Amino acid sequence: LRIARRVHGSESDEVANSLNKVAVCFMEQGLYDRAMQKFEEARDVLRSLYGEDHEQVAMVLGNMSMVLACQGKHAEALAMKEKTLGIQRRTLGSENEHVAISLLNLGDSYRQQGMF
Repeated sequence: LRIARRVHGSESDEVANSLNKVAVCFMEQGLYDRAMQKFEEARDVLRSLYGEDHEQVAMVLGNMSMVLACQGKHAEALAMKEKTLGIQRRTLGSENEHVAISLLNLGDSYRQQGMF
């Protein structure tokens, strides 16, 4: 991450991808607050580069929804998954495999909360 920032500057796709990877590592270790902080940084960089409606922003939002679910914040996670799906549908089209995966994840969240 430090190297990416030094080579590409703080507001670059490479830095956002590095932040996302670091956040995933934190999430896998159960360090949810640290993971969320890095995901938020990645999201902010990607938003500044591409705007809100971009597939990479959606990817980070999807990861953030997983952290929220792990923290027991199911309503927030569900809202984040819905936002992710909306961005993916607009940017990738309804037939894209990432959209299908997001639909499955969203359905699973509804099922877990008894909202089916």
